[in-house]
Amino acid sequence: MCDEKKLIPFPQYDALKTEIQQLREELSAVILEQDDLRLQQCKNIEAAYLLRFGGLEYAAYEAECQYLRYKRKLELVIMKRNRQEPVDIQALEKILDQEFQDYQLQLDALIQSMNEALDRSQAETLTEEDAASLKSMYRKIVKALHPDLHPELSDAKAGLFSRAVTAYQDGNLELMQAIFELVRQDDLHEEDASLLSYQKEKEQLVQKLQQVRARTAEIQTTYPYTLKEFLDDEAKALQRKEELERLCKAYQAQAEDYKARIKDYLP
Repeated sequence: MCDEKKLIPFPQYDALKTEIQQLREELSAVILEQDDLRLQQCKNIEAAYLLRFGGLEYAAYEAECQYLRYKRKLELVIMKRNRQEPVDIQALEKILDQEFQDYQLQLDALIQSMNEALDRSQAETLTEEDAASLKSMYRKIVKALHPDLHPELSDAKAGLFSRAVTAYQDGNLELMQAIFELVRQDDLHEEDASLLSYQKEKEQLVQKLQQVRARTAEIQTTYPYTLKEFLDDEAKALQRKEELERLCKAYQAQAEDYKARIKDYLP
C-alpha cells in the first residue's frame, strides 16, 4: 500500500501544517484573553464594586426582603382572619422563615462576596514584571495543555492545567513557575499527521476560535464586567449610589406600611 503522504504535494501539505500552527497560536491567544478577562479582570471589577457599593447593595436587598416578608405576613394574617381562624404569630413566623430561606441565603452570599472582595483587596499585588511573567507562563501552558488545543489530553495533564488556571486566578507565581517547569520538561513533540487529519483539525480550530470569541463577547456584556461602568465613570457611580439609597428608603417605607397594617388586623 502506498504511503498517503507520498501522494500529497508537499507545498500543499506544508502550507496547511503552517496554517494549523498559526491557528493554534491564535486560539491560545484568544483563550488567554478570555481567561484574563474571566479570572482576573472580572474578579477585580467585582471586588472593586463591592468595596465601594457592597454595603448599599446589602442594605437595599435586606430592606427589600423585609418589605416582602411583611407583605407576605399580612397576606397570611388576612387569610387567617377571613377563615375565622386564630392568628398564631409564632407559627406564622416559622412559615415565613421557611418561605424566605432563599432570600437569607442570598444575603449570606452577598456578605461572603464582600468578604472575598476585602481579601482580594488586601492580597499582595504582583509587580508589573511578575504579572507579565505569570501571564507569559500561563499562555505557554495554555498552548501545551488546554483541552481545546489537545482534545486527547490525559487526566494527569488535565489536572495540571486545572491547577494552572487556579494559579493564574490567584496570581500564584510560585505555583505557576512549578507547573511551567513540568510542562517545559515534558515531551510534547507531535508527529506529522495526514493531510486529512490536518484539514479536520483546521475546521475544529476555526470553530473553537469562533466559540471562544463569542464567549469573550458574552462576558463583556454580563455581570460582573458590566459593573465596570460604575467604576470608570464618576457620574454613573454617584447615580448608582443615589439609586441604591432611594431603593433602600422606599423598601423601608413600604415595610413600615405593611407592618402597621398587620397591627390593624391583630386583636
